[in-house]
Amino acid sequence: RLDYVSENFPDDADPSTLSIDENVRTTSFFIQDEIQLLDYRLTLVPGVRVEDHSTFGAEINPKLSAMYWLASATTLRASAGRSFKSPTIRQLYYSDMYLHGDRYRRSNPDLEPETAWSYSLNVEQGLLDQHLLVSVGLFRTDLKDMVVRQDTGEVHTDGIPIDSYTNVERARVQGTELAANLVLNQAWSAQAGFTWTDSENRDTGNELPFTPQTVFTFSPTYVHQPWNLGVSLQFNQVGRQYRDAANTQEVSSHTVIDARLWYDLNQHLRFSMEGRNLTASARGDDDYAFRMGRSVSASLEMNF
Repeated sequence: RLDYVSENFPDDADPSTLSIDENVRTTSFFIQDEIQLLDYRLTLVPGVRVEDHSTFGAEINPKLSAMYWLASATTLRASAGRSFKSPTIRQLYYSDMYLHGDRYRRSNPDLEPETAWSYSLNVEQGLLDQHLLVSVGLFRTDLKDMVVRQDTGEVHTDGIPIDSYTNVERARVQGTELAANLVLNQAWSAQAGFTWTDSENRDTGNELPFTPQTVFTFSPTYVHQPWNLGVSLQFNQVGRQYRDAANTQEVSSHTVIDARLWYDLNQHLRFSMEGRNLTASARGDDDYAFRMGRSVSASLEMNF
């Protein structure tokens, strides 16, 4: 049983409590093997995951990954596999609507679980005496019954629109990835990546929600060995995307900057501080800016 107090923003002073009395049980079993062939130039990793969901029954999800050394500095990777994802309790079982930001949400107990087949192909190349590693990859995922949020066309008595959840019978996500990892010396290194994604709701032709077409990341790192001190920055440039299945609610392109500082007290203890969204970016969605902001955290890690 779960009692949920709805987050009524910005002026509702009498939040409602939604009660859920549902039992959900998931049992999983996973097995994997690693096989070396062709004088260790080819590595195969077959595996299978069996999941038994108390509502949706048993699912068998196989996966096969392969790595082949084309040359001393060139590696080819490929994978194919099936996945299963059940709808969440929020998507299925809330007893009433709840206010989320500027829209009401309604659960849908008739949702089906998502299933997908995913494929990837990637080539890695070492350059500059292995100081630079670059990779180019292609990926594709074919989804069935993908769960998305959609505008119902209804309006609550207080004038606020109502959203619900539905299954997309067929969807596709495909694209390409570029990545580079540069190690200049023991002190300086940097990583960069670019992803271009083409997503499609194959029932309507619309783009899938929360799937940006472009994402660029850049992360420089500096480690001062004499002090066991390190610092890294993470720049994330995220392109335009939609937050609804009808493609009427747009999230504009935006930049998010994170930072991390760590200090090794000894070989077993590390103290670190992390700052997320340092510029307090609204992440392209001013209607939800109140949920964004910046955050700072500290941690102490112990290794044995």
